[in-house]
Amino acid sequence: MKEVFGEYGIRGVYPDEVNEAFFEKFGKAFVVWQKATKVYVGRDDRVSSPSLARALMLGLREQGSDVIDLGLISTPMAYLASRNGHVLMVTASHNPAKDNGIKVVLKGTRLVGGKTLDPVRKLINRPFAKATKGKHVKKMILNRYLALILKHARHVPKLHVVLDAGNGMAGLTIPKLVKELPLNATYLEFDFDGRYPHHVPNPAIPENVKDCAEMVKHKHANLGVSFDGDMDRAMFIDEHGRVIPADIMLALFATHALKQHPKRAVVYDLRASRAVKTAIQAHGGIPVESKVGHVNIVNKMKRFGAILGGELSGHYYFKEFFGVESADVAFINVLNIMGKTGLPLSALVNPYLQYYHSGELNFSVADKTRTIARIAKEFQGKQSRLDGLTVQYPDAWFNVRPSNTEPLVRLVIEANTQERMHFLKEKLMKYLK
Repeated sequence: MKEVFGEYGIRGVYPDEVNEAFFEKFGKAFVVWQKATKVYVGRDDRVSSPSLARALMLGLREQGSDVIDLGLISTPMAYLASRNGHVLMVTASHNPAKDNGIKVVLKGTRLVGGKTLDPVRKLINRPFAKATKGKHVKKMILNRYLALILKHARHVPKLHVVLDAGNGMAGLTIPKLVKELPLNATYLEFDFDGRYPHHVPNPAIPENVKDCAEMVKHKHANLGVSFDGDMDRAMFIDEHGRVIPADIMLALFATHALKQHPKRAVVYDLRASRAVKTAIQAHGGIPVESKVGHVNIVNKMKRFGAILGGELSGHYYFKEFFGVESADVAFINVLNIMGKTGLPLSALVNPYLQYYHSGELNFSVADKTRTIARIAKEFQGKQSRLDGLTVQYPDAWFNVRPSNTEPLVRLVIEANTQERMHFLKEKLMKYLK
């Protein structure tokens, strides 16, 4: 059976790889590991999530922990709840509907996975001592979360926006936020449907953003936003229906954040365009490059006291939101910038679109280590091993790195010209086919 313990918690196909029996045992093992007396539990809207959440809560209670049942929540809401205690969220984030899992957020917004969960992995199939059954209490935190987000809505202009929830958790928060703002909204796929019948709730895949982009053009809207399933990511679309890469949006966020907080650090993952580093430096900030992944970004932000962080996948980490992700905060920040400047999104981002960027390309490779070693031998530019292999040239760069969860090698290329980018891609394909 596939390994379900991953870098971002538990994830697998239901019911073959994750099921109610596994979730109940996970709950018991978590209580033993953390010596927990109280655990918050929430879930997304996947078809399997209610029964898996019940099994998880049963395991927690049978091992002696009280359970605070949050019901339907988004990942940013889980982070908010974790200010008061440990949170287990039943979700598979942006994965297909057949998957499910658990996001483990320890007290203090600490999302954990990988080796950190090894104690749970070791405990999960061992016998558990009997304990006095814990209590089950229901609690709603939606209004508290919305009030926190709306505090940041200071310069929102009158705009027509097209919003795509992908039938995920944006349906819980976004309509309520919009009601409090001077926006005219066109909603796409905002009914809760954990089968995700229209598209997988992953806006990093261009096909999944197509409907939102087309609707922006059809409605002559000012802005489009496509959210992922659990609301920790968003992709933005300008008034022409052009999907703006997440690293370019990070450059925009950094430019305006540094006007208010000069000389502060901004963290970006190493797949980002050179335009991001240039924008940070041009506005007096400190650019900090990071390995890919939530834990790496968050740790770098804490280490450097950063005001902002971001990843190519559409995660944006805001100092004002505990230094973690919220697609709601990202949405509000874009609105604020448009309101303060009076400019459309296209004009705001065009100065950063200086290079030709491939986006992240995935290749199925049998021997990831050997493949990357062969590329390192062949390409003799300035090399770095921060995360996989990065090779820098005066007019281009590329990064090739192994996936942590799949037999894939991921490739990103950027160049000053489209011809140079295509040349590098064709040359690299000889090793990645």
